[in-house]
Amino acid sequence: VDYDKTDNSLYTLGTKGILYKGLPDSAGWQTTNDRIAFKNNILKVIKNGAGNKRIITALGLNMMYSDDDGVTYTAASGISYPIAWGGNNPYEIESLTDTTTNSTTLYLSTIAWDPSPWAARYWLYSSTDYGVSWQQIYTFPTGGSNKRLRFWKPNGQENFVYALFNQSAGSTSTLYSISGANTVGIVDTTTTLPVNTNLLFSGNFQGLSTTLYAITNGTDVYKSTDIGITWVNISTLPASASTLAVCPTNANKLFAGYVEAYRSLDGGLSWTIVNTWASYYSNPATLLHADMSTIKYFKRSNGSYFIIINCDGGSYRSDDDLQTVTNIGLHNLNVGEYYSVVADPAGYMFIGSQDQGYQRVSNVTASTNVLDFTQVWSGDYGKLQLTRNNQSLWAEYPGGAMDCYYNSTTNSANSWNLPGTTLPTSGWMLATARIYPLFKNKIYLAGGNLSGGSGSYLVKLSATSSVITATQSTYDFMDTTSSGISAIGTTPIDTNRIYVAREDGTFFHSSNNGTSWNQTLSFTGPAPHYLFGNCIFASHKTPDLVLLGGSGYSNPGVYKSIDGGVTFAPMINGLPSTFVYELAANGSESFIYAATEAGPYVFSFADTTWYPINGGIAPAQEYWTVDYDTVNNIAHFGTMGRGVWDFSICSTISITELNQKNGINIYPNPFASTTTIVFNEMQKNTTIQLMDVLGNIIQQGTVTGRQFTLDMYDRASGIYFVKIEDENKNSINKKIIKK
Repeated sequence: VDYDKTDNSLYTLGTKGILYKGLPDSAGWQTTNDRIAFKNNILKVIKNGAGNKRIITALGLNMMYSDDDGVTYTAASGISYPIAWGGNNPYEIESLTDTTTNSTTLYLSTIAWDPSPWAARYWLYSSTDYGVSWQQIYTFPTGGSNKRLRFWKPNGQENFVYALFNQSAGSTSTLYSISGANTVGIVDTTTTLPVNTNLLFSGNFQGLSTTLYAITNGTDVYKSTDIGITWVNISTLPASASTLAVCPTNANKLFAGYVEAYRSLDGGLSWTIVNTWASYYSNPATLLHADMSTIKYFKRSNGSYFIIINCDGGSYRSDDDLQTVTNIGLHNLNVGEYYSVVADPAGYMFIGSQDQGYQRVSNVTASTNVLDFTQVWSGDYGKLQLTRNNQSLWAEYPGGAMDCYYNSTTNSANSWNLPGTTLPTSGWMLATARIYPLFKNKIYLAGGNLSGGSGSYLVKLSATSSVITATQSTYDFMDTTSSGISAIGTTPIDTNRIYVAREDGTFFHSSNNGTSWNQTLSFTGPAPHYLFGNCIFASHKTPDLVLLGGSGYSNPGVYKSIDGGVTFAPMINGLPSTFVYELAANGSESFIYAATEAGPYVFSFADTTWYPINGGIAPAQEYWTVDYDTVNNIAHFGTMGRGVWDFSICSTISITELNQKNGINIYPNPFASTTTIVFNEMQKNTTIQLMDVLGNIIQQGTVTGRQFTLDMYDRASGIYFVKIEDENKNSINKKIIKK
């Protein structure tokens, strides 16, 4: 989070890297650019050489800057990582501004795998041209991991930045002073601060008095009043901390937090909890949610200070040193992380979220309106299933804790917990599937053992209005392996057919309701997510058609079987290397929709090709869930950090029909610098958009006539996509490759 006092603008990055802009007092949040997901730990707002606002952040391993309030970005130069190893990453950023010359020097620490001595190190860069270019100015000793280097700029001081380094070996910690374009000096080296541990660092500067604070090992609070020569262990925090702040005007006021936030008003000797995480739910407007990521002071133009607290519940402001807090993220800060989404024909949508519980909303139709969801229950929920003709809802809490809302729109549920000691997917979100016919109120749950102990059995749950009962199959999927069940598939066209994927990529199918199982021979499918599993889609229209999705980084991300799982073949034409979390089909099953780590995709059976469908609108996020509403022809996509987005089908024209109608050809493809889109018929008001693999629009225009040339001589080699949309809003996407 960062603040620009000249226009009272607050900027904050969500967990998945979308940048928001708001006001610290009234919020009024809006995204600056939904098409780019930045590193969530690098953000700085400064003035550029012309005196205008510049936003500095990081994309991937590189630094970026924007001079139009975050709408477009330019890549900086000078950052390098010579070895692709060891968690290379931009780490922390700080700035110094000379008020006399209005010049700004930026400092950036990175974690880089150093070829000599073949170890992780912190590299220090500086920029004297407002983030346009960077120069490496220092290499810290080995030990670039576990958060051992921290910056602190003394309040009111623009001449230097402190950097505290905690070694991974030896017995010393070092305090550095960084100034100018390339000056790095050692202030003090001490043996009184623990080494080889994670580190938090902050302080207070008042005239000639400097007080430094450090937290090591998450809980051990140290204080130095002699500029880092000696450190004294003054207290132990009640719980581990991941963020630390010190009041700029009072060295005795400290604030730290991780799950919950704590304050100290006596120089760190004693600590008081701000509020318990559970109390948030009774008053989310004035009480902190759990899981702190940032506690940071900012100064307004009138000289007053305020604190911003970012956590898993959004963003908060405090004007009184955390005596009270105000939730400024209740509205329009749409950073919801969604595991699962399902909708019923009556217009209700149900969502399972990360840390924001099970949520519900009504009147979901084709609309451009943003809907406000009601949180029915708190916590983490996922793997939702609708049963009993869509009247009952099953929701899973981590570890196989199942709730069944017999009437899906009420707040009352029956609960049941899965026994067993070897739950798959790290015991987090276990696979579920409907049991057909749909009028039944039953689901399958993956991977426990009703008798307790080890094993991974397929469990069948059945619910009445008052109780949940369970039975399990006789086959232990861990009989010859340590891998449990990672996905389950069922189909209404054959209620005896069940499909199961295992954590090791093996696949099983049963045609007799699980009485016996056959393993697909000589086949290893895409691996599951270690917390969430992978996905199976069993056709509701075509017997023996089944799809398997999962990790597609070193192998195909989707496989297709047309013989009921006996054999599989890759189904990846047009699909990038990505993780496929969930698959869903439209009513006729002419299209398959995929929620993937690279964005929303659709597969056309007409031309056996995957197409990105972000349309330059849907955010650049991880998409973990998709559900298709066959009544309103809407694909509901849930993201892991930007809420739910609806892909609404406005026309039933197929991509094949559109190709035939317009006679579209692109050649050459692949190409070296230019390629031409050629139409068989004259075009009027047909728009062309060129997008990169993240869905960012990098070129666009309108076709008048029969040709449109894309000039890409200055673009990097790789895969791009062309969206072609006629005047009736029918559109297709074409993949092109620049050599």
